[in-house]
Amino acid sequence: MVLVNISRRAALVESGSRLRPGLHTELQISGTDARTRVSGRVDRCQVVRLDPLRYHGVIVFDESVDLGIGAEGSE
Repeated sequence: MVLVNISRRAALVESGSRLRPGLHTELQISGTDARTRVSGRVDRCQVVRLDPLRYHGVIVFDESVDLGIGAEGSE
């Protein structure tokens, strides 16, 4: 799974496997300074490429996440 985009409330991920809407999941996010786990649920999933087959899924977090990137990049 590859992180495409992230905000304080949700993440857009790309995967070779279909993500089932409603499924509860946990993301492990790591950067240069920290590592954190974020729980949430899959909100939606759609095919974005056929060859090879790839999906984009939106994971909505159970709680807002502090990304530590400042106000201009928080939403």
